[in-house]
Amino acid sequence: MLLIRSTEFVPAWHPLELSYGPQVGQLDLQDRQNLLEEQYSFKCQCSSCSELNFSDLIINAFRCPKADCLGVVSHVSHYKKIEDDLLQVSGASYSCRLSLPVVSKHKMGISKVAHMLIKENGVTCDIGPGYCLSCGCYRDLEFSVTASNSAMFNIQMLKDSITSKGVPDILISDALESLSHLKMIRHPYSKVVAQAEDNIAEAYVRIGEFERAMNHCIASIEILEKLYPAEHIVIGHELMKLASIQLSLDDHAAALSSIKQVEAIFSLYYGSHMTKIFPYIEAFKREAESLLEETNSV
Repeated sequence: MLLIRSTEFVPAWHPLELSYGPQVGQLDLQDRQNLLEEQYSFKCQCSSCSELNFSDLIINAFRCPKADCLGVVSHVSHYKKIEDDLLQVSGASYSCRLSLPVVSKHKMGISKVAHMLIKENGVTCDIGPGYCLSCGCYRDLEFSVTASNSAMFNIQMLKDSITSKGVPDILISDALESLSHLKMIRHPYSKVVAQAEDNIAEAYVRIGEFERAMNHCIASIEILEKLYPAEHIVIGHELMKLASIQLSLDDHAAALSSIKQVEAIFSLYYGSHMTKIFPYIEAFKREAESLLEETNSV
């Protein structure tokens, strides 16, 4: 008997959707479509690939040059509103039509980063690469891409240098400076920034700077929570890293809270098999509970 486990609520008569590859949050729409067409020779028309979603807008975006604007700047996609609820999105190697979501309290994120795409009915827009999707300001893409790549290179050097023997101080210093530059160029919710925060967190763990590691780990998780659904397994793995750091800081209550979040997420994916597939989660939980009990009894 074949059993299919859904990770989210599926309304009656709604078709079941199975991912053939990278999901929303892992790659943007263009890269997902290109990969599926190359590997499986079809154009995906699932709900995530048929409607404009927050993650696809921000995952690889640059930030608006206007300081008080949270709008995104795309360096590849051209957005053209062709009907009140229909958007034409095109790039160098793809073109597709996406339905525009109804802006509700659950979709307010799109309104904040791409206000021009979902303005009132009857208002058209035609926005090319380099222009903010909220206010229309222009960003120099050639300079921004070069500066972003340079910052990412320094952070990658830090990641490549991580060993059991520690991390050179100069590389951490350079990576922190590069992260600061990256945040001035890339959108604050972009996956590039999340990965940079995660790399620096790992470096701090290696040298025993757990407080700083925790701050960067939390910053990474906060971005991932923008890219992925709230209970996505990617967030579960990052929360497990956070729990480990919190245990190292003797913050047993916080660690236990993080582990319980991990349990909830992994149970959604693996059900009763979770403890067999990830036995270390139960071990972490027991350790956190034991240490918390000892702390409270003192």
